[in-house]
Amino acid sequence: MRSRLAALTAMSVLALALSASPALASPAVHGYMEIPKGEPVACGATTYTVVSGGFFETEHLTTSTSGNVSAIETLVTRNLVVENDAHAAFNVVGVERFGLSVSAAGVYQETWVFKMRIVGTGDSINALVRFLPTGGIKSFDLGSCPLV
Repeated sequence: MRSRLAALTAMSVLALALSASPALASPAVHGYMEIPKGEPVACGATTYTVVSGGFFETEHLTTSTSGNVSAIETLVTRNLVVENDAHAAFNVVGVERFGLSVSAAGVYQETWVFKMRIVGTGDSINALVRFLPTGGIKSFDLGSCPLV
């Protein structure tokens, strides 16, 4: 999941850089992001492996006349299936929500919220991660499948 968080952050920053025209509220962009097969998800003593599926994605970008930029992205699981070490398959349901703002002065902050459940197991990803304007990171990880 750490690699997923890094990849999504990089994609979002690139999208913001490309959208830096004044007073632009872009229409929602929809897409699909497949999770690579074999991607591990560690949940306590159990490690699941992604078998198939991914996320349906909706993204909104806005740039104000003063140069402030904001983005909101929502990813909803779509046919996401993981397998445990005994090769039993489980559906993953849930959502990931991302918000980002960058002021014209370059002050940057973002927030990630993960709420996903591996159906039939009791395992979940239930986390909040904030990248603060000061450069710090605050995270609250309450699920059985930690992000880091």
